[in-house]
Amino acid sequence: MIRQLKISIVLVLLMLPLILAAQDIHFSQFFRTPSTLNPALNGVFDGGYRVMGIYRTQWGSISKPFETINLAGDANSFMNVRNLGVGANMFYDRAGDGNLGTFNLNISASYSFHFGSLRNHSIAPGLQFGLMSRQLDRDQLKFEQNGAVNDQSLNANRSYFTLNGGFLYRYQPKRGNELKIGVSWHNINQPDVGFYNEDELLYVRTNYHATYRFEITTKWSLEPGMLYRHQSSNKEWLAGLNGIYILENSSMEYTALHAGVWTRVEDAAFIFLGVDWQKLSIGLSYDFNISGLSAVTQNRGGFEISVMYIFDRGLPKRKFYKTCPEYL
Repeated sequence: MIRQLKISIVLVLLMLPLILAAQDIHFSQFFRTPSTLNPALNGVFDGGYRVMGIYRTQWGSISKPFETINLAGDANSFMNVRNLGVGANMFYDRAGDGNLGTFNLNISASYSFHFGSLRNHSIAPGLQFGLMSRQLDRDQLKFEQNGAVNDQSLNANRSYFTLNGGFLYRYQPKRGNELKIGVSWHNINQPDVGFYNEDELLYVRTNYHATYRFEITTKWSLEPGMLYRHQSSNKEWLAGLNGIYILENSSMEYTALHAGVWTRVEDAAFIFLGVDWQKLSIGLSYDFNISGLSAVTQNRGGFEISVMYIFDRGLPKRKFYKTCPEYL
C-alpha cells in the first residue's frame, strides 16, 4: 500500500510549471482517447471490441467556438491473433472565424509482448498511418487589397499523409491494479501543411504519459496520471487524480462512479465525472481557464463528453482445415 501511494505521489508531482502553448490535437480527457494518444494503446483493454467517441467545444465565450470530435474503434486479438491490436479513428476539428477544418483518418496496429514469471508485464510497439486534410472558408476571410497577402496565393485545401508510432509498458500486479507508461511520436514525416506556396512543416509531437490504477478497498480505487507533450517550442503538462467507487460488481451487473480533479499547467483546471454501467462508460469534463486569458473568458474554458462501449464477443475462430462431407 505504501509503495502504491509513493507511485501516485510521484506521478502527480510531475506537473512542474512550464510555459504552455497548445498546438495540434489535444483533449483534456486524454485517458479516454487512446487512439489519439498512442497507437500502442490499440487493443489494450479487457474485451473483444471497443468503440469510443469524444466531443470537445471551447472558447465560445470569446469567439466562434472551436469544436473537435474523435470517433474510434479497436479490437483486442484481432482475427484471433493473440496480442494483436488493430484500430481506426476519425478526427475532425473546426476552429476560428475562418472555419479552419481539419479531418484526419488513421489506421493503427500494436502487438503486446508479455514477460515475467506471471506474465503480468508487457511491452507493446504501435504504428499508425493517417490521411489528413485541412480546409479554409475563403468567404469568411478578409485580405489586404494592395498588401503582401492576397487570396490568389492561398490554397484553401491541403491533404497529406502522417506517420505515428509509440511504445507502451504495462504492469498488472493483481486484478484491479494496472500501471501504464508510454511514449509516442506523431507527424514523424513532418508533412507540409501550409496554405501558401512556402513550406510550413507540421512538427513532430511527442507524448509522454502514465496512469496507475490501484485498489484501496474492494469498493474504492485511485487512478493518478500525467501527460507531457511537446511540439517544437510548444509544451503542455497535464496531471491529476481520478477516484473510482464501485456500486455493484457481480457476474450479472457492474456499476461504478468516477470523479477527478486535473490541471493543464498555467492554462486550466478541470473536473471529471463519469459512470460505468455494464460495458458502457460515459465521461464529462469542464475546463476552468486560469491563464492570462481568464479576464476575457471569465474563467470559462472547454466542455468534453466521452462515450465508450466494450463488446465481449470476438470474431469467429478461423479454421485451418476442411471438413469432409459425410458421404466420404
